[in-house]
Amino acid sequence: MVFLFKNDLAAGRLVPMLMNEKIIATEREQINAVYYKSSIVARRISAFIEFIQPRLTL
Repeated sequence: MVFLFKNDLAAGRLVPMLMNEKIIATEREQINAVYYKSSIVARRISAFIEFIQPRLTL
C-alpha cells in the first residue's frame, strides 16, 4: 500500500506520525468508518454502516 502515498511522503505533503507507538497484534482488527455526518453520504455507504455496526460491537 505504500505505493499509494510514496510520492507524497517524498515531496513532504505527508509526514509520518506516531512512529514511536507500538502496534500490538490481536485476534481482532480495528475497523473504522470515517465520514462527515453533516455531509450527504451515499445510500450504499449508509446502508453498509447500518448493516455492519451491530455486528461489530463488543
